[in-house]
Amino acid sequence: MALPKLSASQFHTAKFKVHNPSGYKRRRLIAAIDLISKEYTLLLDILSKDPDAVEQGATHEYVNKNNGVVKQFYSKINLSSYIRSVLNEHSDRFNCRGSLKDIIVEEATGSILSYLQLKTGDKQDDTSFPSGKEDIREEKIDELLDEVLEVDDLEKEKELKASLKRRERHYQRPISFVRFRDAALVRTKDGTKIYAIVNIGADAKKTVFRNDLLQVTDNKPYKDKPSTTKITLPLEMGRWSMYKFFRKGTPKTSKLYYEEETDTFYLNYTFSFETPTVEPQSFMGIDRGKVIVGAYGVVDFDNNVLIQGTATGQKLKDKLNDLDEEIRTLQAKSVERIPFNKWRRVVNAEMHNIANEIVRVAKQYNSVIAFENLQNITRTHKRVKGAPRNPFNKALRKSQYRNLKQLVEYKANFEGLPVVEVNPAYTSQTCHVCGKVDSSFRLDQASFKCDCGNEMNADINASLVIASKANWIYNYDGLKGKYKNTGHFISELRNTRISA
Repeated sequence: MALPKLSASQFHTAKFKVHNPSGYKRRRLIAAIDLISKEYTLLLDILSKDPDAVEQGATHEYVNKNNGVVKQFYSKINLSSYIRSVLNEHSDRFNCRGSLKDIIVEEATGSILSYLQLKTGDKQDDTSFPSGKEDIREEKIDELLDEVLEVDDLEKEKELKASLKRRERHYQRPISFVRFRDAALVRTKDGTKIYAIVNIGADAKKTVFRNDLLQVTDNKPYKDKPSTTKITLPLEMGRWSMYKFFRKGTPKTSKLYYEEETDTFYLNYTFSFETPTVEPQSFMGIDRGKVIVGAYGVVDFDNNVLIQGTATGQKLKDKLNDLDEEIRTLQAKSVERIPFNKWRRVVNAEMHNIANEIVRVAKQYNSVIAFENLQNITRTHKRVKGAPRNPFNKALRKSQYRNLKQLVEYKANFEGLPVVEVNPAYTSQTCHVCGKVDSSFRLDQASFKCDCGNEMNADINASLVIASKANWIYNYDGLKGKYKNTGHFISELRNTRISA
């Protein structure tokens, strides 16, 4: 069986904080974001009055030259041209110019194109024409709260509460720059500082070269068209981010966000990375358990064990126990703000560390990484009735099993390493040395002992069996080859090694 092919490019998004912009820059950026939010909503409101005309404007006809059959489909180019014509027709109602105008057209085109495609699909009855989110101020929210307090009917109260919950205070759309040059990334000659030069208006006609700044894409002097609508924003980042994203990646698209609560601006850039070509030389199996979060074992094509190891999760367990104690203490003191969200952050951070360790070893041995297919897993470790709840067990339920695989897959693809899944049947009962299968070999949660003399940690043994199973399926075409199953494959290769 052939290994899954990786895409030629990988895309990753980085979030950078804008460093201490001046009051003037803040006002300019907030005004641009407010303008985008307001005029995007206005544009969709105008278009929604004649949805048939919008659909007609988006439709493109294609005539097959061979048989003369006419086919129709929704064209993004046609729809964009139609929206731009509507915008020009109502130009007296819009103040956006230059790049901001392009942003509104691009976002409206994407929203309406999705609506038209859904309309022709299975969910056409549930599809409504897109609209911008309503900008609700404090006064309106107070009115809704008063309504909730005064209503007598329980159903009406639930309806009002749900409506209030869906509404947002002063929703502001991010500025999604259509062209990279509208949020160009430049650096100083010594490479210590990175700036974003964002354009929130029309370009000037004159072009000049800024020899004090270099373009991050090709290290050439920044080619600029000076304009009063351009703002230079210094970005905060460490050396690791500079190396990972600016030395290895190519910036493609960007969005400017504003967090009103913290009065902070962020720029999100999507980077493209070329996927390295790696020739697999081994298989790594990953077994996910209760005590050992990620046991791994690597075998070569002849099924010789190259390395084995574990990520015990003890650090995660200690952190969760400390956090559980902190929450109990705060609850006993009737503290209003309990840090329940720390659960997710702590688990995610440790899962990233475990995934990094797994991918580091896989890269060292150029391994294909194999996981068990655990789609049907529900609750892996049942709690005895009346026993205290264990935060570690809770952290390792279905979502965390899936999360570890997703993290490893994301990081492995970045290194050009394929990730596969194998059937989990009998992996915990099979001896990785001789291939025998017996449920009695699994003495307890942590111990495995085969009558061939193999005695080791049960999770590590299972990880080596998973690696052998992947080797059998993908390298020896196991599903059609001469070996009946994984156990037979392990046994035959062992006999071959002994006889040699």
